[in-house]
Amino acid sequence: RTYLKLVEEPFTSLPLELAVQTIVALAVSLAGNIGMSSGFMSLSDRSTLST
Repeated sequence: RTYLKLVEEPFTSLPLELAVQTIVALAVSLAGNIGMSSGFMSLSDRSTLST
């Protein structure tokens, strides 16, 4: 029961924020896919080289 409350409370108090986070995550992954095919990967190449 406490677990259910922990899961339910963020949903009832921040449903919009959760939806925004999901949309942002989807947009980022989508932009990453589009960027890779359009030659945007010089940015991701730089980050992979630095790590």
